[in-house]
Amino acid sequence: MQSARGGGVRISFSRWRVHRRAWSRPHRNMEAIVLQERERHRIADRLRDGPAQVLANLVMEMRSLLYLLDGETLDMDAVRPALEKMLQEMEDGLYDLRKIIEDLRPPFLFRELGLIPWLENLALQYREEHHLEVDLQVAPDLDPISEDVESVLRRVIQEALRNVIQHARAGKVVIRLYRDEADRLVLDVEDDGLGLDIQRAYNAYTDLQTKGTFGLLMMEEWARLVNGHLKISGHAGKGTLVRLQIPAGWRGEIRGERYGEK
Repeated sequence: MQSARGGGVRISFSRWRVHRRAWSRPHRNMEAIVLQERERHRIADRLRDGPAQVLANLVMEMRSLLYLLDGETLDMDAVRPALEKMLQEMEDGLYDLRKIIEDLRPPFLFRELGLIPWLENLALQYREEHHLEVDLQVAPDLDPISEDVESVLRRVIQEALRNVIQHARAGKVVIRLYRDEADRLVLDVEDDGLGLDIQRAYNAYTDLQTKGTFGLLMMEEWARLVNGHLKISGHAGKGTLVRLQIPAGWRGEIRGERYGEK
């Protein structure tokens, strides 16, 4: 973890690679397998804390409702609010389940039309569902992007936006996709939220080394599959920038189950 000028914080992952051997195809294949296993654990956690918890709550509430129905007197004024609450919980659980399925398998727009139409639809979705303004800035002269790189970009964008919704309290996010002076493909996801302070960044850095399912670590694992570099920087109260850089001319292939995609 590094402190940026002006009191900001920057988390760089490059030091983690110093003792790693050169990346031959077998090493990338093993990383893909390890990442798939971490993804399974993370999905299991999301299912447990989301839809599974909803179902457990519904079982308890239905038992309480059956108890009311078995009583000598039936108070419909008590039954109707209970049913309405259960219906809302089922709708919320169904929404969470659909989001998990979408993360596991790329949506139709992504599979059939590619990254940019999917991004445009994602921006609209976040505006409608989370009241978050998403500004897309895609370089008009961008060269075609390989399927594997597009998949990594999609996963990093999804995780970055999820972190914005859960932690940043932001009103706007800018997503940029372009090539820099070194011809690297660059993805920026920048928000205007709470930003990073020293203690929060230290806690995040500690979690990165102890929790294989932590979101920031997963983004770095995805980046590494395409020889990319991930940096996270920000200032307290002035937003956070997630930057992914992928070297020019990367023509590798990610094998395995493509992170659960079939």
